[in-house]
Amino acid sequence: MSKFIKTAGIVDPNTRLPFAAKSLNWLQTAFKEQFATITEWLTNYTTPQVIVLKGAKVTYTGPTGGTASVLAGWVYYNGEIYQAKANPSLNIGTGQIPVWTIQSIDDQTINGGSGNDLTTMSDGTQQSVHMTDFFVLVSGPAGGSTVTGYVCDWNSTNIVNFSISKTLGVVSIPPSVGIGNFSASYSLEICGPIKKLIVNINNASWNSAASGFTSITLDLSTPLAGNTIDYSGFGNVAAINIIDIDNVPATVQGGYISASSGTQITIIFPQSTTGHHYDMRGQIILQLN
Repeated sequence: MSKFIKTAGIVDPNTRLPFAAKSLNWLQTAFKEQFATITEWLTNYTTPQVIVLKGAKVTYTGPTGGTASVLAGWVYYNGEIYQAKANPSLNIGTGQIPVWTIQSIDDQTINGGSGNDLTTMSDGTQQSVHMTDFFVLVSGPAGGSTVTGYVCDWNSTNIVNFSISKTLGVVSIPPSVGIGNFSASYSLEICGPIKKLIVNINNASWNSAASGFTSITLDLSTPLAGNTIDYSGFGNVAAINIIDIDNVPATVQGGYISASSGTQITIIFPQSTTGHHYDMRGQIILQLN
């Protein structure tokens, strides 16, 4: 939609258009409606979901009391996009949990009481009129019965991480590996505060009699594009199937991936592949920092 204030028909200099509150509200709702239409189409939004567009990740062990933290970010809720305020250390009261609220904060407060945000009104008084609605994590009872501006509990099933996946390119393997054919694609998936690199191995085949290797290393520096692999608790994760096509019927072995360093991962074969023809397919999902 395209809301606007008609000014073209005002030609009489003695007829002045007052900038009334209803005109300001008209313009403000125009922006909200356009952003809401786009966001709800992209995210398939349904009320009362809270769509995490970026960041806003809550860390809390609970179940009640203790301390929580939340990263800055952006969320969509009930027709508007809100900025989520960061808080590295939020004290949670006894018997309470972290809950999301909407709070209107004036620019003077946002700037720590400094700055010249105050507006001089027609009666000579000064007021702060520039407001921002934030998503703010606070301590409160589950369900928020006594919390002003309550939206939902921190772990509500109504909170949904917006996910977008984009195919980025093709993985290249050094020729020295000895694989006869290799075809793989990778994509970057952003799901709210979580980023993942997905490597789909579409086809890889080799004659191990000619190569005799027991692992291959993928250098993912290009698709990572400055991101880093989260190696914490990485371990060995079953991720692919290695098929010995010389056996009848073909034998399926479970390979696994192991952290190498920096931007690399290594696919480990469960046993020596010397003397057989092999085919490999699978998907590797890596969480990123």
